[in-house]
Amino acid sequence: MEKVSIEKATEDLKEIFGAVTYEEAKRGEHLSWYNLADGEASFYIDKQRHERFEAIELLQNYFSDKVVDGGYCSVSPITLVWTTFELKKFN
Repeated sequence: MEKVSIEKATEDLKEIFGAVTYEEAKRGEHLSWYNLADGEASFYIDKQRHERFEAIELLQNYFSDKVVDGGYCSVSPITLVWTTFELKKFN
């Protein structure tokens, strides 16, 4: 398994999902966005671009041969507008 940093995984996943920063998302419609702060990342994937199961499948494919070095990826429970997930550090 390849170990990837949270920063590397964030870069890769923002490309996979076409996510932009929150500031960029405020200027557009139906955009997926992410926030990287304090070494952890939160993603909000617009369900009009990627349905929940598609987003989860893309995450599963990405992490099929990778692990987050010193952390993990957590998908949030069902939401109405976005599929949300986080890249978190182990405490």
